[in-house]
Amino acid sequence: MRKLFRRQGEQRKIRDKSDLIVKSNGQRNSELEKGINFYAEYLKHLDACSSGASQLSPSDEAHTQNSDLYDGKATFATTQSELLQKLEDAYQRESNLEEKLKEKIKSYQELKEENVSLNKQIESFTTGQTKLAEKHSRDKRALVEEIVELQRRLDGLTPSLALKEAQIARLETEKDTANNQVRNVTNQLQCLQMKLDEARRDEAVISKLDLERRDEMDSLRNSLKRFEIEIEDYKEKERTFAEDLSDLKRALREAELLGKKEKAIAEKALEENSGLIKENSELCAKISLLEIEIAQLNKDNEFRKMNDINLAELAEIRESEKRSKLEVSRLQEKLKAEQERLHNTEAQFDEYRKKEEEVGQWHHRTQKELEGLQTLSSSLSNENKLLRQDKLTLSDRCEELQNKLRKKDEEFERMRDEYETVSEHYRKVLEKLELETALQHERAGEYEDLVNRVHQLSASLSRDDSSSKSSRGKRQTASSENSSGKSTGEEKVQFIVLNLADLPVR
Repeated sequence: MRKLFRRQGEQRKIRDKSDLIVKSNGQRNSELEKGINFYAEYLKHLDACSSGASQLSPSDEAHTQNSDLYDGKATFATTQSELLQKLEDAYQRESNLEEKLKEKIKSYQELKEENVSLNKQIESFTTGQTKLAEKHSRDKRALVEEIVELQRRLDGLTPSLALKEAQIARLETEKDTANNQVRNVTNQLQCLQMKLDEARRDEAVISKLDLERRDEMDSLRNSLKRFEIEIEDYKEKERTFAEDLSDLKRALREAELLGKKEKAIAEKALEENSGLIKENSELCAKISLLEIEIAQLNKDNEFRKMNDINLAELAEIRESEKRSKLEVSRLQEKLKAEQERLHNTEAQFDEYRKKEEEVGQWHHRTQKELEGLQTLSSSLSNENKLLRQDKLTLSDRCEELQNKLRKKDEEFERMRDEYETVSEHYRKVLEKLELETALQHERAGEYEDLVNRVHQLSASLSRDDSSSKSSRGKRQTASSENSSGKSTGEEKVQFIVLNLADLPVR
């Protein structure tokens, strides 16, 4: 329909435009007619002038005729050119307007054809509407008959509805009692759930504390084992230090004995050296005396040579000289041996002095090590005391934690027993609640069936009411009793529906 109205509006617009085009063409044609009329009047005026000029003198006539002809030609030329230009413009506009008019006529024909098709559609639609109206009237008559039948059935169902109302009231009371029981059971379940959650939280806290205490006990045991191992290591180190100290003391005593022996040997060597020095000095004195004697003998020999000493004396002197030389060589060898012995003794004394210095340095170093070991042993003894004290405190702490752990185990057992009792009670309550919920579901199914039936009856009664309002003026006297029964039945049904609408359907 909207499309049809839109097409009709477009057709009206096209008609208005074509009328405007025709009017504009008429205006242009009127302008052309006005120009043509003006040209005809001008020709008439020229004729009148020529007729008036015939009454004048020939000279005046010629003058006026010439001037009029000149003016008439000029004006005629200008008007003719203007008229021709206007005529050409008018022809051009007319051709354009004719083309536009042809296009508009073509579009108008198309719109006309479309209008015809739309009119056909409208006719088919109107026929369909009439058919639908007839069908609606037939359906309405059938519904009216059905409403009358339902009203009759409703009148027969009023006693059963009263029974159902009584049953509904009884079921409502049972539902209220069941709801109260369910509410009480849910409250008990919530309380039990809260207690169970609290017990679980306590159990989790206890288990957490148990784990923490066990971890702490394990760490304390590990620390005790580590301290015992460290104490054993310290004892082993102390034992090794004591053994090293005894070895150092024994080596020190041996070094002192060796030093004493070497000192005695050195003193003996010094005494021998002093004796050898004395003997060496004596031998040197003897050698010097012998040298003096030899020199004296040489002098005597020279003197005897000079004084003609005898050969026997000379031989004796030579013998004595040989003996003296032998003695000197022997004494020199002995002196060399003593010098070598003295040199060896000095070398031994130097070695002994070096050894004595080394022994002194070793003794000093040993003394420092001994002092360090004594300080270390004192520190180790202090650490051992501290470790013994820590061990005592840790053992006390372990005993205390074991006592707490024992108490927590007892409390955990007690909480477990309580948890088992609560879970048993919770299980029984759940079984009872499941039974009650099953009964509640059965009752809810009955409620739903009853509510659906009442809703169907109320819907049918509402349809009957709407149809009866239309036909009430025609059949007012005949349906007075039925309308009174129907109103009472509708009120009852509406009351039942309102009461059942408030019920929680599960």
